[in-house]
This record gives sequence, C-alpha cells and structure tokens, in this order.
Amino acid sequence: IVADINQEMPKIVTAGEIAGRKQPLSWIAQNSGAEGAVNGGFFNGVHIIGSLVTRGFPVSGPWKGRSAIGWNNDGTLHFGDGWFRAVLRSGEQTLEINRFNMAPASNEAALYSPHIWYFATGIPDDATEGKVTSGKLREIKGAHLSNHFVPRDGYLVIARGFSANKLRHFAKGETVNIELLWQEENFKKCTEVLQAGPMLLLDGKRALTPEGFSESVIRGRHPRSIVGTDGKSLWWIVVDGRDSWHSRGCTLEEAVSLASDLGLRNALNLDGGGSSSMWWQGSIVNSPSGNAERPLPYAVVF
Repeated sequence: IVADINQEMPKIVTAGEIAGRKQPLSWIAQNSGAEGAVNGGFFNGVHIIGSLVTRGFPVSGPWKGRSAIGWNNDGTLHFGDGWFRAVLRSGEQTLEINRFNMAPASNEAALYSPHIWYFATGIPDDATEGKVTSGKLREIKGAHLSNHFVPRDGYLVIARGFSANKLRHFAKGETVNIELLWQEENFKKCTEVLQAGPMLLLDGKRALTPEGFSESVIRGRHPRSIVGTDGKSLWWIVVDGRDSWHSRGCTLEEAVSLASDLGLRNALNLDGGGSSSMWWQGSIVNSPSGNAERPLPYAVVF
C-alpha cells in the first residue's frame, strides 16, 4: 500500500476500541471503515510491546533502544528512537506514568485507557485510583472501593506508594493533561507513533543493528512487514514466508535490499511471522503463514 504523505494519512486502531483485546486484521479493518489495513508492531499475548500512540494518546510504553515511526495528517513523518516519558500534569502538580494498561509496581503509576479493555485488571488493593473524563479529574479514591471500569471518554490513573501520595495532591474537577517527553523531539509533532524495529534504512543508508532482537529474528527467513518512505509516499509492504511452494520469506539484510531497491530512504521492520498481513478493499491480499489470520491488538488502517 502506497500513500501520499500530503494526503490523509493512516490511523492506528486498536481491537479494544471496537470489541475484544485482539481481533483478526480483516475484522479490525471492516469495523473501522477502512479501505486498506496492515499489521503494526510487536505484542505478547494481549500486551503491546513498545511505544504506541494513537490520535495523540499513549496506549503502550516504550521499549528502550528500539526504532519507531511517527506521523500526522499535516505531512509530518519521522523515523527514529521511539523512547518517551509520560507525565500527568495539572497546574503545578505532576505525576510520572511508569506503565500503560498494566498494573503498577510499588511506588509506580499506571494509565489504563479504553483502547485496550473496558476495565482494569490486577489492581492491588493498596493502590489509589483517579478517574479522568473529558480532560478533567473527576474522582480520587482507594482502588479497593472501585470496580475499575475504564471510561470511554477518558482513562484511569492507578498509583501506589509515593506515586499515590502525589496523585492525592491533584485537585478534583481540575483539567489534567498527559505530556509526552520524547527522546527525539520530532516525535512531538506526531499524533500516531508505533515502535517496532530494527530500523532498516535511515536517510538513504543501511541502518540495521540488532536492537535487542535475536539472531534467528535477524538472520532467519521469515514473513516480514515493512514501512518506509521515498520522501513523497509512505510504503507499507508485506513479504510472505514459511511456505516453500509460495515464498520462503526474507532475512532482515534482504529486507534492507528490498527497501533500497524500491527507492526508499527510510524503512522500519514491523512485526513479522504469522502477524504479517495486508487487507485491501474487503480481502486479505497476502498469504499469512499458517493459512489463517493471527488476531492482533491493533492495526494501521487507511
């Protein structure tokens, strides 16, 4: 799928925004009014791995040292390190968010959003819970007094230890904002960000480094999904694999060559294997390994 970066850009849609924690790509596409769709970054079970921001809201936290892509509808496009910090702010009060859509450890704070599920799970009884709707902090109470339902027009903040003490200093009824502090400033302009990796090309040069991935992921031939740009268009590419009669897949070195041969200057590897899939105008147009769609926590839709 090739999209003009000066036209309407794709958006990230989670399965939880529609129904369920994971759904097949075709289901997400059909239920979000899409013309096309492709899989995004990595996940483990129902947990997204790495930074994920959709329409300016952080859904998942960063994985240190891994690359990301970000964009918005005014043509802003950036490839780089996807690390960020998140801070909840209301007036002079601030609270660092340590986790996203998973329970906080001691002295941490977590943010639960409706992009993943309609209620928070695994909340310790010693936590303090704040509910935000329409940008305002509506209530603060002990987590043991809550049913942990996540508001569709807001989010929950769950804090423990000294983070809970800081949350209790926030004033109810006041406006609160989530501030994202990116390691690379260019991501500040992006409303959609997904972290995956490794980076394949950057500014026209080979950029492949392990980024913490195993040798089998890097050197093995697997189905691959790739996103890249030639400066005018955004390219979303799926390479089938694990089928000796159809396609064996490619190594990441071969993915670098493929992206370069297509004239891309920047390119990022996305989740591959059984997740690699592309949907266009009503149908899956590649051949996912295993001969079936793998349920995904989110998709990039056009």
